[in-house]
Amino acid sequence: MPKVTVIMPSLNVVKYIASCIESVLAQTLRDIEILVIDAGSDDGTIELLQKYAALDTRIQIIHSDQRSYGYQINLGIARAQGEYIGIVETDDMIEPAMYSTLYHTAVETDADYVKGRAALFMELATGTEWRQPIGSPVNADMTGRVVCPRIMPELLISDIYLWTGIYKSKFVKQINLNETPGAAFQDQGFLFQTISSADRAVYLDGTFYLYRQDNSGSSIYNQKAFHYLVEEYAYIEKFLADKTGEWKSVYYQRMLNQCLGRFRTMAVSGGFWKEAVTDMEILRARLGEAVKNGMISSLTIDDGKWNILQLYLRKSEDVYFYYKEEYRKKIYIISQFLEIGAHCQMIVFGCGRIGKYFHALLEREKPGVIIAFCDNNRKLWDSEIQGRTVLSPEDAVKKYPDAMYVIANLRNTESIKQQMQVLGIKKKHICLFQEMPDILLLHRNTEKKSVGKERWHN
Repeated sequence: MPKVTVIMPSLNVVKYIASCIESVLAQTLRDIEILVIDAGSDDGTIELLQKYAALDTRIQIIHSDQRSYGYQINLGIARAQGEYIGIVETDDMIEPAMYSTLYHTAVETDADYVKGRAALFMELATGTEWRQPIGSPVNADMTGRVVCPRIMPELLISDIYLWTGIYKSKFVKQINLNETPGAAFQDQGFLFQTISSADRAVYLDGTFYLYRQDNSGSSIYNQKAFHYLVEEYAYIEKFLADKTGEWKSVYYQRMLNQCLGRFRTMAVSGGFWKEAVTDMEILRARLGEAVKNGMISSLTIDDGKWNILQLYLRKSEDVYFYYKEEYRKKIYIISQFLEIGAHCQMIVFGCGRIGKYFHALLEREKPGVIIAFCDNNRKLWDSEIQGRTVLSPEDAVKKYPDAMYVIANLRNTESIKQQMQVLGIKKKHICLFQEMPDILLLHRNTEKKSVGKERWHN
């Protein structure tokens, strides 16, 4: 019996399948079986998979007669022989120690499931990657400890990915995903079932799963997204009947979060999805009933989200226009920096989350506009971040006295401004970037390439 069965649902991912499957084959835990469930790829994916399968007997290619993510996963679970089961999306990658770490923790704790953390990533023109770790679903004091998910409904809000972990085979074989066509949101029913029924689970702090953000074929802009939400939440409701009010409350909070997420992507796509209005209205009515029944209130969600919910309950289009204006402002900020970059070189002061995000954002819009990082942290000097050298402020000024210095952090900005002016940089050559990472803006470059620039200016 293999220690872990890795299920890989596949459909037309020829651009990414090699790096994905190589990351699975590179696992330090060697005793695994790999079930690739392909739903009729016709872009060369199958041919590549067959080459890998000929070289490694752990790989089995299973042909799915339905193009349904839920059906593919269910098929893989039914065929799995491993003690534990993991899932890897075939445009993502995993770190070498992922399954070894998760498996040994699972065995030691007899957990129904064990999960690590993920990092968003995308490839940059520098030949390197931008990565942004995703927060843990549990508080720091719970990390590494056995918890009981079935009495922790709040996990349904924070634990939103099924592929960051492994699940005990005997436990997960009792669970079925919804088998509607397509590949959107069918993991939601799986997550509800696993979280609400597991007695023992462990959440680790290590980052093991790399969640790709630069796949232009992603379903992120699929205009059927609202319909998929309607179908999936109708499916989940049959598991909700015997749950407490707390579970029903988080169920509706999760529905709200995903509705608002779809409005954000719709706004970024550049046009209102008229074809989705009927489904928007179905979801709006259900959220309205949740508010009426006290399942969602200003006490259960933050003020910002509550205010946007009021817009939704008034009129679906109002949420779209709210997010459209929000993104118009953010895109304007980007355009201002790109205008600066058209006339001078740029250096990012700050190597933290905001600095890395700013570099990735501009690198995808205008490769090479940022020539270096600088930072006051001596430990970073002469290292590389995302293909750019990290300099001390003194060395940066000596080497690039005429560059624009972008301070990319939320703290000590005034003291950094003064520091750079003392070093000889003119005030007009110092500016701030204090926007928190926004993944949809990083999708902007990919979206422009796939659907045309005009969609960003409607």
